[in-house]
Amino acid sequence: IFQIMKKYIDVTAKQREAVLRVFKVSGRMLRYALSYDPQYGHSDTARQLRKTALEQGGVERYDVTAEEVFFDRAGNLRQLFHNGAELLIKKSTGAARVLYRGKAVITVESVKISEIEALQNAARNL
Repeated sequence: IFQIMKKYIDVTAKQREAVLRVFKVSGRMLRYALSYDPQYGHSDTARQLRKTALEQGGVERYDVTAEEVFFDRAGNLRQLFHNGAELLIKKSTGAARVLYRGKAVITVESVKISEIEALQNAARNL
């Protein structure tokens, strides 16, 4: 399971200068646009800056946090989180447990697929 943390467009100094020459905007505005800044990076100008940066050879990138998920022979799921929490889902019964420091902190008798994301978020936030 991957959780997208940050989306941005990576450009070289040469590509950056080319975009700045075309639009005559500040370096700060270009930085807002390329980093999809929540406040300033969603204007029409920001969209045009990103489009031009990609045309100049910029690369769209994502910073992600990886979380490992394992399935055993019986099809049981075990997901490990960076904070040491674990999500265990037993395939045969649908029982789910979130463990933290070796202790069950959340138990669900028969988890629904729609509930798994909430369990993952709860485990991440312990």
